Amino acid sequence: MPPYRTIPSPEEPKLETIPLLVRWGLNEEQIARELNLRVEIVRQFITNQNN
Repeated sequence: MPPYRTIPSPEEPKLETIPLLVRWGLNEEQIARELNLRVEIVRQFITNQNN
């Protein structure tokens, strides 16, 4: 039996691009708009990355 693997969420690849977009100078609202995500999700991801 193959090892258990989680199925990535559809947002996962989008979330991985957030640090790059921050380095490019985009703010939370711009990132959310570009990635079609809620601003709260972007804000939470950035906060978690900084901790």
